[in-house]
Parts: sequence; structure tokens; C-alpha cells
Amino acid sequence: HGGRSMQVAIFLERNGFGEVYNLAGGVDAWALQVDPSMARY
Repeated sequence: HGGRSMQVAIFLERNGFGEVYNLAGGVDAWALQVDPSMARY
């Protein structure tokens, strides 16, 4: 998991966007660890 999001993060950085982050574990990890009310797929 995370290959496409990493490519997008690199693209954004190369095109002038600052503070770009790629979440380890993706949205599912965010739902588990940060926002349990968020729907999981």
C-alpha cells in the first residue's frame, strides 16, 4: 500500500507544494488511530 500516494507526494513537492505528507498505513490507519468514527472500507 502507498505506492500511488508516494508518487503523488513526490509530484506535488516537485511542483512547489510545501509540507506534503504521505501517511503510513493510509486512510485506514488514520481511521484506526486518529478518527475511529471515520468509515473504513
